[in-house]
Amino acid sequence: MNSFSFDLIHHDSKLSPFYDQSKTESELSKEALIRSLNRLNRFNSSMLRDAKYVESDLTIGDYLMSIYIVFGCDEAHQGDFKDGVQGVVGLGPGPLSLVSQVGNKFGESANKLSYCLVEKPLELHSKIKFGSDLTLYKQNTEYTVQFKPSPPHTSYHLNLEAISVNDEKIEIPNKKHDMIVDIQTSLTSLPSNIYNEFIAKVKKHFGDAHSIEEPEHGTCFLKRQVDGLERPKVVFHFSGLSESHGDFPVNPSTIFQENVEYMCLTIVRKDGVSILGNRAQVDVQMLFDLSTHSLTFAALNCIKVSF
Repeated sequence: MNSFSFDLIHHDSKLSPFYDQSKTESELSKEALIRSLNRLNRFNSSMLRDAKYVESDLTIGDYLMSIYIVFGCDEAHQGDFKDGVQGVVGLGPGPLSLVSQVGNKFGESANKLSYCLVEKPLELHSKIKFGSDLTLYKQNTEYTVQFKPSPPHTSYHLNLEAISVNDEKIEIPNKKHDMIVDIQTSLTSLPSNIYNEFIAKVKKHFGDAHSIEEPEHGTCFLKRQVDGLERPKVVFHFSGLSESHGDFPVNPSTIFQENVEYMCLTIVRKDGVSILGNRAQVDVQMLFDLSTHSLTFAALNCIKVSF
């Protein structure tokens, strides 16, 4: 076996069973935000796992797959599934995820998955691949970091050491903060003590631009004041192999989500489990290797290259 791939269909794209042409882009963005906030809340709930049963919230996120590749079943499930969706594809390191089951069937070398998310998911499709021969596209700069492999983790837990805004570092206390990589949550979240320093540097970048705190959107800036300004450069610094670290660049064009009047950050304040959401992962090729418990990534224009 070499590899196989799927299209990642965004929840609101024309090929999605949930596509509603009567809704404006602003309305779709608001609904996506609500889905993301709901997922952030659910990550703080506990999950029970054993060999026979999995208990978790089965909810619709941002991306869908069409599978024709059907196997496995559950005896009972509940969640806010809608017509057109029959289940959830697990992509984590747990034993019941799709990548783990592929690896169990074809050997540990097949325990890999890679994806590259495009900037315009409503118009263009991202790709996700599984297999044994997956590598990063030809890159000059790539980083490898470790994720926590021990049970009961069924998500990819990274250690966040620091955050840079325009090359000014925000040091994390003791250089230890748990952050989950999640493809189905659009927003990235940080706890209050880290977010307060982060937003202070973002506001410094925009100078006199007026900002507000909205319950549904987090920190927002008046669109007419910041629309033509350069976006801040944001980098997450994760623990790497041995004494190294991984510098994860956030695509500047995805740091904000626009509505009619405001531009709102896609990095929000949320105490509890921190999430690296899919908007932060746009134009970064991600390669997870379950056999070595590692994530290798590099900045990549996911539209222009044949991933």
